[in-house]
Amino acid sequence: MGKKIWVTDRRTKIIVIITMSLVLMGVLFLKNWRQNVPTINEKWSADTSRAFIDFSKKAQTMWSEGRTLIPKSEAEKICQKSWEGKSFHESFLQCNPDYFSCLLENSNLGEFNGVKIRKSTKKYQMLLSRNPLNSEGGTEYQFNFLVELQGLSVERSLYLLDTCKETYLPQRLYGLNSREQSKVWEWDNFNRHIFIDRHLVNVGEVRRWNELLKKNISIPKKDDFEAATFLNKNQMHDFCFDHGKEVLSAMVYDAAVFHPGDYENPRSPFLNRSRFPWNRSNLQNFIFKKWKSKDSKMTKEECDKVYSKECKAIVPFKHSSTLSNSWIGLFEVMGGSFEYVQNKVDPTKNLILSSKYFSIVSRVHEVGIRGFWSGEHFDFQAFDFGKYKDEIDDQNDIEVGFRCMRRVNE
Repeated sequence: MGKKIWVTDRRTKIIVIITMSLVLMGVLFLKNWRQNVPTINEKWSADTSRAFIDFSKKAQTMWSEGRTLIPKSEAEKICQKSWEGKSFHESFLQCNPDYFSCLLENSNLGEFNGVKIRKSTKKYQMLLSRNPLNSEGGTEYQFNFLVELQGLSVERSLYLLDTCKETYLPQRLYGLNSREQSKVWEWDNFNRHIFIDRHLVNVGEVRRWNELLKKNISIPKKDDFEAATFLNKNQMHDFCFDHGKEVLSAMVYDAAVFHPGDYENPRSPFLNRSRFPWNRSNLQNFIFKKWKSKDSKMTKEECDKVYSKECKAIVPFKHSSTLSNSWIGLFEVMGGSFEYVQNKVDPTKNLILSSKYFSIVSRVHEVGIRGFWSGEHFDFQAFDFGKYKDEIDDQNDIEVGFRCMRRVNE
């Protein structure tokens, strides 16, 4: 057996004792620190999850209504300052990711049962559904937040769907083409759900798409709420495709804008061909009266319905307006910019002519009246206005907007 070695040197004994004491103190300190420092356990996760769910409900209201929970808050004033004095409808602020993000950054989101929630410094992400065939969803946005409790924080994501943009086309029997055309095409959307953009696609939407997919499209200096009237036909189709949609068709446009007459019977054999979107009676409509009297004077209220050539001297054009509407809640349906629609039945009729380029006494201000646009550029030579060619007011500043639609099979 080997010999046992004893520590006999006094200085060595002291060093050993001090070392052992320090180790013991370190163990006791670490044990005490672990007992007092909060950790992410089941209770912590449950508390923060409940708080984030409560916050999400309030955030959903802010998102869909385009406002903070406190009306006319300081955050709203800050976020709308750049648009002060400009004419646009408040619907533009609803489900608007840039505006919503600004509200979050300038609002005190508060505490939810002791849990603090604040917006992350990360920019939101736009998530596109690039499947126009049987598309089941709109554009989704991912926002990131920091959730904090007892000195610990985690990042959580909130996904918000743009539910403000579309309106639904009821399932029924419809017709295509105006009263002046002898041939009326009948069709129906039974067993199919069709959703249509309420408004024309705006500049902000094109800007976000352009940045996300690096399209390298030159975007003019316009406010985000203005209609995107600078894309060529191919770019319009690309935009809608990348959002899981397609450019609105002439067939669906007519269905959404022609007043159906008989709401109750979806299979009514009588296809009402009202001249105007707002009612069945043509004789009582203010446009029809102006046709007969040749009186081109317009009031502000009439310009809200149809922004014709005369309105330029009366009131500024109100972007994203909800006053020029159809029976299903489609907006900006008459006046303003031209609107491009795809027309597979008659490709030479792909442009809605009711616009600010014609006087109110022109017969273009009627549902179903269309012309042609080549879709390549905006020079006058790219358009064919047919018998209305000599009536157009401005041949140098032509704007063409568009909107998208999607179909979902049952």
